[in-house]
Amino acid sequence: MVENRQKGQNMRNKKSRIFFLAILSIYINCLVSGIRIGLRRGIDLGDDFFYKKGSGHYAADKDNQIRLSSQGQSEHASIVLNGKAQEAELSWRGNEVKITYGDGTVTEGTWGNDCLLDKEGMPVMYSGEAVIAVTGDKAKEVGKEVLSDALCRVSRDAAEIRGSVWFMLLGTVLYGFGIFALKNPEGSHFFLNRWRYRDAELSEEGKAAEQIGGAVFLIFGAVLVSGVFLLV
Repeated sequence: MVENRQKGQNMRNKKSRIFFLAILSIYINCLVSGIRIGLRRGIDLGDDFFYKKGSGHYAADKDNQIRLSSQGQSEHASIVLNGKAQEAELSWRGNEVKITYGDGTVTEGTWGNDCLLDKEGMPVMYSGEAVIAVTGDKAKEVGKEVLSDALCRVSRDAAEIRGSVWFMLLGTVLYGFGIFALKNPEGSHFFLNRWRYRDAELSEEGKAAEQIGGAVFLIFGAVLVSGVFLLV
């Protein structure tokens, strides 16, 4: 009898170790994903986020990249958007900039408040169409005003992160509470409320409901930590 109880206890301990190793592995993978997606610096451009790869180099993928290189008093921009390449020249005079594209389009403005401003002091990205709709199977094209603002942000290294450390911390708390509810449904149900009851005990159905709630918290926490919601 004692031997059987010992075997049963060993089996439960083994299952607990496997459970916590699996949960820890999932959390670590979510944390790595969250850092890569949410805490790396970059710029928004159209529907994509261009991560900073190096000095003057930002990329969302191989078909969406921006490279800036100095050429005398100006900067040369090599741009690839949706696999389509184009060129531009940025000429700076203090905070004043003139951007000339290969197709002859010219955008002028003033750099201020981490964005490109027009003559009225308004962000140029709002003075034109942010995204130009293209019929057929072609991808949407980014308007020149939006692209000009992005080039200036690359030039001035005005990168930002797309996520938040606070989201990851909140996700970690929810993830931890989800684990607690799964392993100790009674403890999570009566958390900070045990003093209200005398000899209180959850039914099997109540434990199951608490564990389902814990699974929901765990999944929601994993989503927040991993930053996958930023990709939607």
